[in-house]
Amino acid sequence: LKNAPLSQTPPTARPVSVLTGKKMDKIVWGPNWEDDLGGEFAARSRDALFEGVQKEMYSTFENTFMMYLPRLCEHCLNPACVASCP
Repeated sequence: LKNAPLSQTPPTARPVSVLTGKKMDKIVWGPNWEDDLGGEFAARSRDALFEGVQKEMYSTFENTFMMYLPRLCEHCLNPACVASCP
């Protein structure tokens, strides 16, 4: 990434499995994949912590919005945030 030639698009690196060392064609999940609000709404509906919560109150969680605040860099090997970082 540091030595990429000048291009119209930002340089990227192909994902490599830490376990096998093989190149990955498509990433389907990761540790922060569903970081917002504890997962997608369909997955949260099965959360045991929502048992006994009134359905009217529970349904309002689907309409919540996110406001992103800066957080410290975790120094990832292939960070996706580099392209959007000022």
